[in-house]
Amino acid sequence: TSDARTVRVTFEGSTERDLVNSLVLDDETSATLTINEIRENPLPRLEAVGRGTLLDELPPEVPVDVQLEAVQGEVRMNLAGVRLERLNLAQQTGDAFIDLPTYDPAFSRPEDTLGTLLLANGGMTIRVPATVAARFDMSASTGGDPTYDPEAYNLLFARDILEDRNIDTAEIVQRYNLAVSRSQLVVTVPEGDAD
Repeated sequence: TSDARTVRVTFEGSTERDLVNSLVLDDETSATLTINEIRENPLPRLEAVGRGTLLDELPPEVPVDVQLEAVQGEVRMNLAGVRLERLNLAQQTGDAFIDLPTYDPAFSRPEDTLGTLLLANGGMTIRVPATVAARFDMSASTGGDPTYDPEAYNLLFARDILEDRNIDTAEIVQRYNLAVSRSQLVVTVPEGDAD
């Protein structure tokens, strides 16, 4: 109903692909927007095939749940200014870069898991603001150890949990399940955000 509640979606890419979207008003206060990228031809013409970019701009003051399913490519999710309640990512191949917001989910308790980040093949970098205490359950992950700051995080429980050292006293706590290659996982604090 206003510019502050506008969702903008921009797609640049192959003419062999199309976007199909639907908006369903769940009730008077919430809606579900679904965007699918569809391949129009099972055997696309080579001259029409190319890399695509899908850019979604979400309203910063409206609480949102984000679910992204990607087959291949690079995923960049800058959620720094978003009121993120839930985040689920299921990506088959490629790298993922995720900036978590400084936001205390209004519809969850600190002990609730806020979603699952799954990356079958590729590297994942998660940037966590210094004011957020994160806990990552990696029990569904494979490989060695992740890259992280040992002064900020503890690697616990047979190397399955990566947890902020201040999680018991932090005002904002975010918990996620990870299904990734631990040795290709990087957890960091954005530059200029460290204490």
